[in-house]
Amino acid sequence: MQYKIMTFNIQHGLDHLRRQALPRPDYSGLSEEQRREVAAAYMVKIDQELIDLPKVAGGIRAVHPIFCGLNEVRDKSDFPGFSDQAKTIAENAGMDYHAFGKAIDLFEQGPYGNGFVSSCPILSVETIGIPDPLVKDEDAYYETRCILKAKVQLPDGRPLTVMVTHIGLAKAEARNAVATILANTVPGEPTVLMGDFNLEPDSEILKPLWDIYTDTTPLLPAGTKTYPSHAPEIKIDYICVAGGVKALSAEVPELIISDHRPLSAVIEL
Repeated sequence: MQYKIMTFNIQHGLDHLRRQALPRPDYSGLSEEQRREVAAAYMVKIDQELIDLPKVAGGIRAVHPIFCGLNEVRDKSDFPGFSDQAKTIAENAGMDYHAFGKAIDLFEQGPYGNGFVSSCPILSVETIGIPDPLVKDEDAYYETRCILKAKVQLPDGRPLTVMVTHIGLAKAEARNAVATILANTVPGEPTVLMGDFNLEPDSEILKPLWDIYTDTTPLLPAGTKTYPSHAPEIKIDYICVAGGVKALSAEVPELIISDHRPLSAVIEL
């Protein structure tokens, strides 16, 4: 059987083009504590004005996958701007199932991590933490990340494991992410790995994955990019398959909703 699947970094559900037009905060000369306060106030402003989950769901609905992995997703909190985004997106996309995997509390206000929406029943779900580097000596933004690992029941009745992740920006974070992915991949088990890897396809850090997984990047037209959505310059979003799953085609829909364009693929078991 053949199925279309999708991955999408939704950037909190923010309308990217409207956010581009919004003035950004000036952090120059501010202490770290002041930066956090200004950033939190800015987030409240864009939360109120720019989050558009029905628009995100509309993009998913236009591609019509059986499931979609999501990055940069919020969950419920007492703070304004935090809600069960995966549930809202699933409902608006016409999907019956959803899941969320927490990586951090964003600005110490609410859960933030990866999401998953599906028209297939979710049989099980777990959140796997990616260890932070013991030494943080790179000139990079560090953020604790995770893997959302779900098992779904396909329309033909067979189970499929899906791992949704968002890899960190620092090289040490990325190496830890790759090691964690491989440690949680069951040899021979039909598996899809998807998400924002923050690395381009020729990255040396990703090479260990290709001993187990097949990347769908070669199925795209040469030079296809995914980020930023309004004028893509790099390809950092992935769908990869293993355990007898075959990828037949891949596509980057020309949708400017988030700051990333989504990536879809047709797979066969």
